[in-house]
Amino acid sequence: MKQGRALLFSLGLAQASFGQYVWPARIDDLEEIIFNDSGFGEAGIGNHIQQCGDEGRGGPGAQVAAAWLRTTYHDMATYRVAEGAGGVDASILFETDRMENIGIGFNNTFLDLEPGYSSRVSMADMLSAAAYFALRKCGGPALRVRAGRHDATEAGPFGVPDPTETFNVHMHKFARAGRNQTQMIMMITCGHSIGGVHGNDFPTITGNSDPAFTSHFDSTFTMYDNHISLDFISSNTSNPLASGPLMSRSDFRIFSSDMNATITRMSTPQGFRDICQDTLSKMIDTVPSNVQLSPVIEPIPLKPFYPQLTVHKDGSVDFNGQIRIHTTDMADGDKLDVKLLYTDRNGRHSSANVIQTKYLDRGFGLDFHFDYYDIKANLPNGISKFNVQVGDQVYDNGGNGFFMQDKVVFQRADSCFDKTTKTLTVYGVVSTDLKNPDVVLEVFDKRPRIGSIIPALVRDSVKLQKINDPSLKIKGYSLYKGTYKYTTEDGGEFTVSATTKGRRPQRFADEYKKTTIYDGVTCVSKQN
Repeated sequence: MKQGRALLFSLGLAQASFGQYVWPARIDDLEEIIFNDSGFGEAGIGNHIQQCGDEGRGGPGAQVAAAWLRTTYHDMATYRVAEGAGGVDASILFETDRMENIGIGFNNTFLDLEPGYSSRVSMADMLSAAAYFALRKCGGPALRVRAGRHDATEAGPFGVPDPTETFNVHMHKFARAGRNQTQMIMMITCGHSIGGVHGNDFPTITGNSDPAFTSHFDSTFTMYDNHISLDFISSNTSNPLASGPLMSRSDFRIFSSDMNATITRMSTPQGFRDICQDTLSKMIDTVPSNVQLSPVIEPIPLKPFYPQLTVHKDGSVDFNGQIRIHTTDMADGDKLDVKLLYTDRNGRHSSANVIQTKYLDRGFGLDFHFDYYDIKANLPNGISKFNVQVGDQVYDNGGNGFFMQDKVVFQRADSCFDKTTKTLTVYGVVSTDLKNPDVVLEVFDKRPRIGSIIPALVRDSVKLQKINDPSLKIKGYSLYKGTYKYTTEDGGEFTVSATTKGRRPQRFADEYKKTTIYDGVTCVSKQN
């Protein structure tokens, strides 16, 4: 007899496909990365660019913003419109040994972005975030970012034009990637507002092989603006691909190919800004035909932020975490009355089931800010879901409530991660309502792979063992323990799950934890 698919009860992703926002959702982590850049809850990826001209790990002559934008374009350049394949799929990870991808900026970009890479945010999605930051940190427009890109597992075809190639070769390569002549001019113009040509990579173009020397594309290379086009039509360009050695004047050949019509349209500040916002938003949306991207990500008005339960010996539950509220347009975002109206594990809700939060701190993005309200409560009868009341307004997560199961709970304080041995020790509790469940520690392990500086995320799992020590008894729960040795000292992600047996199995899980929560914590377990 075929076994039925397990019903899911967890803090896993609520949406099988993109639609109306319901927490938790596939866009949550990428939304956090692009919109909450500093302060409390910061993702921190954009902090690599404090000023547009920052050199970062590339050192003298480098420009982080330009490297991030270049990396994203070079990844997109593998797209084949006829096949619906390639595009922004992170195949560039496996293509850095090619002459068309010369320079250390690519691997430096990958290392900058790696902290945001997870089972919920692909490296391809991180490249879209990189392009977003490259423009906004330099004063450019905000690209329309979507989530859902898939990572390639091998190199794509060659596709990046070389400055010494003819105009017709450039046209052919852009046409293969689905761009016509006008779109080619727009994309190159938008890509060359910041950065330049590095001397050690292209000494025949720059005339200077010093690693610290860069021949910049325009006179304002630390600002994302229209000078790349204005300088060109004014015959005052410093762009080495427009005024350098004749054989490598690819920008000159392309910009002038329509009698300067497109580059002239892009010579005004607003014309440049509007065209580049549209052109580069479409660039990061260039994905294989079997990939479904989310709607454009906007700041989420309200969502829980890393909620965590802990079960005590008497069966009561501690609830800790935060509620994040988008308060950019609120005058007193740090003075709100924020309450949680919860339903207990038995499905009961009463006027007494209220958790009063306390204001904690603020996080900032380039265009937005968020206020965080702290949750600290002990719930004698557990929890199954909650709504959030802010003043007189109630947020009910699309009518579903914010689901918060306590059937399976990861016991954070009793667990630990030892970087020296790369070993995670996990304790979890499982409700005795679940009869003879399979209790598993599910992990994503970072494992090195050939041809890429960024490791693969590999699924793995180990069965947790039930602990029958009477001195560790927890009312209404069974205690389980397990260990997992990661490949690197960076550890990875993990989930504690329990699946019931029978014709209609049910899976409950406390999901998406990271070993980084134990940074700086000595690995001494409270249990034996």
